[in-house]
Amino acid sequence: MSMKILVTGSSSGLGLATTDLLLSQGYEVLGVDINNRDISNENYTHLVMDLTKLDIGLLREYVSDGNWYGFVHCAGTSKGSSIDSLTQEDWEYSMELNVNSAMKISKLADELMIDGGRILLVSSPVAIAGARKPSYSASKAAVHGLTMSLSRSFGKRQICVNTLFPGPMITSMTNDWSEDKIKSVASGTRLNRIAETKEIGYVISQMMDSRWSYMSASVIDLSCGSTFGH
Repeated sequence: MSMKILVTGSSSGLGLATTDLLLSQGYEVLGVDINNRDISNENYTHLVMDLTKLDIGLLREYVSDGNWYGFVHCAGTSKGSSIDSLTQEDWEYSMELNVNSAMKISKLADELMIDGGRILLVSSPVAIAGARKPSYSASKAAVHGLTMSLSRSFGKRQICVNTLFPGPMITSMTNDWSEDKIKSVASGTRLNRIAETKEIGYVISQMMDSRWSYMSASVIDLSCGSTFGH
């Protein structure tokens, strides 16, 4: 029986890139996304679900077969605006999708994930540097706080829990960036370019390997220096 990894946000962007890489490495992947995705691989199962209305009972049915090994939380939203225009609805939506869904799935993992597993929560450099949208930066900071707390509990079972700060990428959250903005953001990295999703996904997929056995409560910084600005 192959090991199963649950990937949220698997229909596009970083989640899709990570899913493709995990499948190429022989893992079984359960993709959870609000959008459908047809991936022609016998080891892939797709579950259409709105993570802001997470049906934990339905999800349980897909991870109760004794081989749930990993959880990668790629799903996220930058919904909201600056503090003067931020609505309560956008704040709550961001927290529900970015943080609460990760917490709820982690609670299920506490019950059903096998010992020695892996949990990787995708945060953002704005968790440290801040952003124009408080709903985004605060929720991503909360994701890292969740990582640090989970690592204490899961460590007793040799389950490694880490946070990843990806560099700027073009995903569903950023596909409306203008060419000028892309160039500006790219200039803030040490390599003067934005990342490809597969470059970040590669590191995530490698971290699922059993040999990454002594890394927990850590931040994997793949921001390429962009955290520190121009």
